[in-house]
Amino acid sequence: MKENNLDNVTKITAILTCLSLIIGIVIGLIQIRDSLSIANVTLEKANQTLDAIKVEALSNVMDILDVNSKIKTQQAAYGTARLEADIVNINTLLNAGKTGEQIYYSEVLNSFRTIAAHYERLSVLINLEYVEFCVIFNIIAFPDH
Repeated sequence: MKENNLDNVTKITAILTCLSLIIGIVIGLIQIRDSLSIANVTLEKANQTLDAIKVEALSNVMDILDVNSKIKTQQAAYGTARLEADIVNINTLLNAGKTGEQIYYSEVLNSFRTIAAHYERLSVLINLEYVEFCVIFNIIAFPDH
């Protein structure tokens, strides 16, 4: 009879061990579910923040497009003939002993400097990753000359 009682105790112990293992697994799964729920809320908030940033960035891109439109008008008026005339004036200034900086900031290159500064700013914004290259490249035609 004592062996039978011992077998029963062994069986009960095995059953309790299995139950405690199952309960531990269930508790672990509940904790994982709760963590995933918190992560999902965090992800939703992050997506909302990203959407707000995109809206703000859109207004900046629109500002760039407005400035680019004005630059394109100046660029069209500048033309190749004006560039060739400026080159002659630059050579005259060089022969007169002016430095590159003095020539660049002279009245002779005022239009050229305005146009070049626009593209320099765009390059810096792209390089510093304030705007994406593919966005700017797809909406702004860069001058070939």
